[in-house]
Amino acid sequence: MLDIQTLMEDFLREIEQFFKIDTQALTAKVQPIFRYGEFIALVILIAVALKVVYRIWLPRHVARKYGISRLPKQTVIKRRMPGHNSYVLQFPCWQYANGDGTRDMRRKDNRVEWKNSCLLIDSYQIFMKNPLQTVRLVRHLREQGIDIAPCSQELEKRQLLHQQQRMYSSGSSKQLHHRFQSNPFEFEEYCAMLFRAMGKDAKTTQRTNDGGYDVIVHDTDGKYGIVECKCYAVDSKIGRPMLQKLVGACMAYPRHLDYIIFITTSDFSDEAKKFAQDFQKRENISFGLINGKTLEDLSKTYLSESFTSTENNESWTQWQLKTEDLKEWIPADLYSRF
Repeated sequence: MLDIQTLMEDFLREIEQFFKIDTQALTAKVQPIFRYGEFIALVILIAVALKVVYRIWLPRHVARKYGISRLPKQTVIKRRMPGHNSYVLQFPCWQYANGDGTRDMRRKDNRVEWKNSCLLIDSYQIFMKNPLQTVRLVRHLREQGIDIAPCSQELEKRQLLHQQQRMYSSGSSKQLHHRFQSNPFEFEEYCAMLFRAMGKDAKTTQRTNDGGYDVIVHDTDGKYGIVECKCYAVDSKIGRPMLQKLVGACMAYPRHLDYIIFITTSDFSDEAKKFAQDFQKRENISFGLINGKTLEDLSKTYLSESFTSTENNESWTQWQLKTEDLKEWIPADLYSRF
């Protein structure tokens, strides 16, 4: 019994000694690792804190640099290599939408999907969810004299503007008739544009129930007039009955008119010319007749110069997107929220 007891005591003593030595060695090895881990954790903590501070500081710095009063809260700004200034618009949409893009009310789980619009300027990338805010920021920066390339929507608007300018440029009476014969309303706008190029205030009337005239003109000296426009074949003639109709509209007009004008791509009959002269003498109201040849000369004088001047001195303000332009890309029920 004694031998067994002694043996057990020796065994337990050895076990204790073994673990005591091992624990000390392990502690000696692990302590440097703990110290190194604490250092790494501290470095990570400082890095995270600096990143948070930088994210708060950077928008304020950008706002001060470009004279921006306040950036939206959800604006995200990142650094980039300095390069070409440009921007891309992204538009919100419903997860489940109707054919016109509005919300599908049959889906209860329907939600708005937002995508960030991105503006690249100097060494910054600026991300915004609301495309209207991006457009306003771009306008502000351009007004500061910063050159920003047009986005795809602005390129489309500029192309359409050029097409309209070409459409409303000068031409012979035969060319004008060919251009507008299928759309008389565009011919009315062409005539209104001609008067505007001459320095007058001119606007077309509504397309239905126009009152017997197509354009209302207001001169800078306070004179008022109405204009009838007819895009007819070059070899045709405008007769007296059409002029009588314009005279009737003149007499029914709610205020005194100083002149009335009849414009056509064709010409006037002798009877029509005499009627206009007699009316002018009798009523003391100027009655102007502009036939195809006169229209051709006026368009060459005023519209050609206006078109050339516009092309040579094109400004970003002509094709810069406006708030109402975005209606084309934003669903109606979302646009109203902006």
